[in-house]
Amino acid sequence: MELWNVELWKIFHHGRLIGSFVVPKDSKAVAKTAMELFNPPKGAVLIPFPHLKSLMVLERD
Repeated sequence: MELWNVELWKIFHHGRLIGSFVVPKDSKAVAKTAMELFNPPKGAVLIPFPHLKSLMVLERD
């Protein structure tokens, strides 16, 4: 079992939530990840929600 620090980011377009995703806290590719996952419309804004940082438990075989 491993513990990872994660951070929640949300994507807004004209004030409307169009997506959210979780990335490792130390990730340097947040914007790139968001664009690949959601392909948001031009003008979309990425907003981090650092107060929602939490630990995610991943189990391995």
